[in-house]
Amino acid sequence: MKRPVGVMVVAVVQVLLGLLILTYALVGVGGLWEAIQGHDWSALLSWLALFAFGLAEVGAAIGLWLLHPAGWNVSLTLWVVIVVAGLFSALGNIGRPAMYGGLAVLLFGIAAIIFLFLRRTYRHFFTLGRGDSPPRRLVIHWLLIIVCAATVYPALRVVSVALRPGDRLLSTSLELIPPDATLANFGTVLFDKAFFSWIWNSIIITMTTAVFGVVLAATSAYAFSRWKFPGRGPGLVFLLATQMIPAAMLTLPIYILAVRLGLVGSYRGLVLAYSVGSIPFSIWILKGYYDTIPVDLEEAAMIDGASRMSSFYRIVLPLSSPALAIVFLFNFMTAWNDFLLARVMLPRPELSTWTLGLQAMQGQFQTQWGAFCAASILVSIPVMALFLYSSRWLISGLTLGSVKG
Repeated sequence: MKRPVGVMVVAVVQVLLGLLILTYALVGVGGLWEAIQGHDWSALLSWLALFAFGLAEVGAAIGLWLLHPAGWNVSLTLWVVIVVAGLFSALGNIGRPAMYGGLAVLLFGIAAIIFLFLRRTYRHFFTLGRGDSPPRRLVIHWLLIIVCAATVYPALRVVSVALRPGDRLLSTSLELIPPDATLANFGTVLFDKAFFSWIWNSIIITMTTAVFGVVLAATSAYAFSRWKFPGRGPGLVFLLATQMIPAAMLTLPIYILAVRLGLVGSYRGLVLAYSVGSIPFSIWILKGYYDTIPVDLEEAAMIDGASRMSSFYRIVLPLSSPALAIVFLFNFMTAWNDFLLARVMLPRPELSTWTLGLQAMQGQFQTQWGAFCAASILVSIPVMALFLYSSRWLISGLTLGSVKG
């Protein structure tokens, strides 16, 4: 009988986990073998329970594999053994890590038993009628709400720290707005720090990088998409291979080249450094997008008297606005969030970007956490504004407006 992929994956994972637990129970630090040799009978029962848990894991996998679909019942029986083993491991005298592991095994085993018991009820509950059933939609919406809350909560904690007076980072209170909330940290960032200079330097560098990258990537990708020339395939592979090199490894070569060209301590050197890493990936994005645009549209324009360059600017670029927006945002975010290259290429404080400015707030013995969080909130405003402004291009269709409805 052909087994589903899910059954195969579960069986393989169970076997690997069982073998790992058996090995740890036998020859681990203070394990079953050492307990027997040292006559440590107080821990022997716990290690035996952990050993039984490993055997149960392997047995559950074998039963699931050989007796599918009846193997689910075998797995259910063996998971009961797993729960008992987890209980002994949690309560036994085998050290704190093993105790926590036993508790995790106990909870995991109970969840598995509940799932195996209620699998038919689960299927019926989530497949009522056609389409998404109301229970399924309810569960999905609640899961989305929980995920959104877990995602937003850290950002809200940053806001909470920014509103606290002084540099209080740790607090036992879970209140998002402290009772003694103040905007003093925002005032410190705006008036006592060179915040506007940091933002201005960052905007100049990121906008120049984004525009420069879009122009070069748009024309280069068009050449790769529309023309067949010697070296086209190896060139695309080379561009893709450059993305496999970690950015940190490029820091030293880029710095050496910048020193020899006299570009250290200037905007030009940093813009060129950012473009080295962003343009190859941008070419791949735009090349794939250009391939989906029918060539007939350009040929029709050229029949009407348009040149190749005119058809590119009047036909291809307007249809590629979603891809161009993505490339622009990618180049913008690459330059906006970078710290390492800016730290190397901009030694003068008056040229510091916002990442270097925030790093200056971290001292050896003290960090201005309130001002740090306040500045983090303020620097996110330009990025959010850019995403909101460009959202209409990100959600637009591929050939929107190319043909009449």
